Formats: sequence, structure tokens, C-alpha cells
Amino acid sequence: MEVRPVDPRDTMWEWTPTFRVYFYRAMSSNEYVITGATLDECLEWIRGNRDGRAYTLFVEVPVFDHSPHEPGLLLLDGVEGDPFALATGDDRGEHPRHESHSGPFAADRQRVSPTR
Repeated sequence: MEVRPVDPRDTMWEWTPTFRVYFYRAMSSNEYVITGATLDECLEWIRGNRDGRAYTLFVEVPVFDHSPHEPGLLLLDGVEGDPFALATGDDRGEHPRHESHSGPFAADRQRVSPTR
């Protein structure tokens, strides 16, 4: 992890976040969009609704230079990569983070590295 000071005036825009939560169990998933909530409220909702399932929490990031304005996803918490590639773990949803690039989501998702 790297931490450095920042000038808050160097941003061009901000927006009210839209979150996406994906719950996983076995080979099935349930996906939800959450609006009008803070990150803490979203995490509280996940804790109350995960029912022993693993989860991934994203925030939608608008991409203004594409048409139509298709959002990207920024990982905030939970399982990283393809949750169905997990070979271990239990129903409590306590799975290690991993960087799988195969499986049902690989063709639809691009990994983008931030550049300056």
C-alpha cells in the first residue's frame, strides 16, 4: 500500500455512487444494484443479507468517453476475480482474494490499470 498527500482540487467531477453486490454460493449468484446509500450502509446491508454466501462489492464508475455511457466496475470488497474458480472455501463465504482471469466473467470484464 502507498499513501501520499493529495490536493483535493485536482479532480474534475464527482457523483453519487451506485453500488453492485454479487452474492455467490456453489455455482449460482444473485446480483443487486444499490443506490441512495453510503458505503457503510451498503456494507451493513450485505452483512444482513449475505446468508453465508461469499460476495463481491463494486461501485459503478461512469465512463464518459464511450457511447453509450457504459459503466465500469471498481472492486471495493469481497471475492476478487472469478468466484466460481475457487477450489476451496466453505459456505461462510470466507474465501481468499484471488486473481483468476478465466471462467464465466472473464470475457465480459476488462482489467484496467490506472495511469497518470
